[in-house]
Formats: sequence, C-alpha cells, structure tokens
Amino acid sequence: ARLSYNEQRPLQALEHRMPHLERRRDQLQRDLLTAGDHVRAGALGAELDAVLSELDDAETQWLELHLRTEQVDDTSA
Repeated sequence: ARLSYNEQRPLQALEHRMPHLERRRDQLQRDLLTAGDHVRAGALGAELDAVLSELDDAETQWLELHLRTEQVDDTSA
C-alpha cells in the first residue's frame, strides 16, 4: 500500500513507540505487585493509568492508519 509521506511517518513512529509503552506498562504492573506502601502504589497506579491511556491512543491511531493502508490496497486492486 502506498501511504503518503505524512501518513507513513506517524505509522512508523507508532510502530516504534508502542513496544516501549508496552514494556513500561508491564514494568509498572510488576512494580505495583511489590510496592511497599500505599503512597508508592498510588504513584505507580497513576503512572500506569497514563501509560495505558497513551498506549490505547497509540493503538487506535495505528489501527486507523493500518485500515487506511488496506483501503488504499482495495482501491488500487
């Protein structure tokens, strides 16, 4: 599929960013299991919520761009 340069760059950036967010999410989830006190757990939970929100946004954007790629394929076939 041929996406415009302006569409390819965000797609590539998302494909690079999403694994980092997934690793951060996993680390925060592990850290929450061993958080020694409620203050630390609260801070970790807040950061986890932010990472989950960012990951959800990134996945949604990636899916929209990926679907656009498929639409480009369909119209060129």
